[in-house]
Amino acid sequence: MSDDDSDEDTQWTAAARTRLASAGSELLAAISAHIEFFSNAELGTPWSKMSDQNAAVERAAVAYATAQFEVTGNSGPFGELQEWDDVEDYEEDDEDDEQPVSFLSVLQRADYGVLDEEAVLEAGRLKFLENRPGESELNARSTVNHLGAALYELAHADGWDSLEKAAGLTPMGSIIQAVVPDEAIDLGDGQSESDAPDGGFSVSGFVLYTEVNQFRR
Repeated sequence: MSDDDSDEDTQWTAAARTRLASAGSELLAAISAHIEFFSNAELGTPWSKMSDQNAAVERAAVAYATAQFEVTGNSGPFGELQEWDDVEDYEEDDEDDEQPVSFLSVLQRADYGVLDEEAVLEAGRLKFLENRPGESELNARSTVNHLGAALYELAHADGWDSLEKAAGLTPMGSIIQAVVPDEAIDLGDGQSESDAPDGGFSVSGFVLYTEVNQFRR
């Protein structure tokens, strides 16, 4: 018996209808949990938790499409998700035959709106004084005298992610990519300071993972 014959044997049967109803209930529950989660999510909500919610709805939708196909022979509105899930499974099988990864690059870009440049400078100077007990305010002003210096002080103290809550800045969006580059970066004696972004951010290779966050402006 072929796979097509097997599928036809399940169509319009009571057992297939029961599976469809069960898959539908699970999909509705996943969507309800998704709505509840994102209705209460905030700017600082970890992306991993948001991704888990999205994945749960996608899995439930694929299961529903499979159940609908068993009843009707048609996957319905979620059929494309089912096909994409099959493609991902195929790609994962191919990846099992690939050589192990020996090194990777994590590239990140985060854009911020500058609402108040002076507020950013003052925040940087405060961090300068906190990190260097005994330094004078005059020295803080002379050292932290431009945005780059202020950003360094803020990130040096609390990490680059802290800029999301820094005075005078508002996050606009960010992208993170984990990449297996064709070759490792050669920093040599250090990166030269210039007016153009460094070539170290131009990478050829293949992408392992991409995360995009777009914030309201």
